[in-house]
Amino acid sequence: MESCCTGSAFYECTAPVKRGWKSVCCLVADRTGAWMVQFSALPVSFSGFRDRGYLVAKIFGIAGAGFLMWLGASTGIVPFTHVGCLVSTGVLAAVCWGVWIAIKKQKIKDKTSWKFTAEWYQTVLDDELVFILFFLLWTYVAGFRPAAYGTEKFMDYGFMMAMMRSTTLPAKDLWYAGAKINYYYGGQYFAVFLTKLTNTQVAQTYNLMRTLVAGFCFAVPFALVRQMVLDSWKREKPALLGGALGGAGVSLAGNMHYVVIGKLLPWIREIFICQKGIILTGFRIPPVISAIIRQKMTKRFMNSLPTLLF
Repeated sequence: MESCCTGSAFYECTAPVKRGWKSVCCLVADRTGAWMVQFSALPVSFSGFRDRGYLVAKIFGIAGAGFLMWLGASTGIVPFTHVGCLVSTGVLAAVCWGVWIAIKKQKIKDKTSWKFTAEWYQTVLDDELVFILFFLLWTYVAGFRPAAYGTEKFMDYGFMMAMMRSTTLPAKDLWYAGAKINYYYGGQYFAVFLTKLTNTQVAQTYNLMRTLVAGFCFAVPFALVRQMVLDSWKREKPALLGGALGGAGVSLAGNMHYVVIGKLLPWIREIFICQKGIILTGFRIPPVISAIIRQKMTKRFMNSLPTLLF
């Protein structure tokens, strides 16, 4: 394989939708790891939800098992390896399911215990289909430009590779030789945690972790807003609509600054602004007024830029 600084090297394994059975196996392994930690946290998630917090348990499972592994690796108790990740997931599962069994016994006595009903299975199936749909959608989109190029992508890839080689945390800093990472690395760490848990490689999971987060950004708000509307209105269609709007608001509107700055504003300038004047609804404004308007628009845009980005 070429040097990791070249786009073709990243493309070698980070375009999961453009590879063969090996990429399919990586995709399945990634989802299997997410399911493993999800079901370890399911018993103590939102039991009042119609899906019993099925989608929220994905976040809690990864966060809980990942934190246990980070704590063990940072203190030197457990090495940051595939086996260590399995152990941390097993510990979380044992604690969560133990608590659930104890609570369930008490609720059986009080006749308030919930069961895995047909409605629960149908809701869980719908939730999982929503999540997988958007996960695969963003995985397909990422396959068109899989190279770790632009913004902080190369740094993310480098941090993940450094942690992949290390059995302790923090790992060695790729920028400052001989020292440990002196930067926040939580997101990269959880990506490596799932990578080691599934016994795969960063080259296969780098883009899958990005698209996994994108899938979460739609599916989890979808489940939360749907439940809030159900609790308020007790109607299915408004709940689904509210869930879809909530998911779109987080996963799409939350990153619309790129569309606005990179695509929409240049398109507006190209249509309405020209060298000799600004044309609005068929009327041409004199060049002097056009220059003043252009200057004010630019100043207002630059003042609002930090808000758009941060």
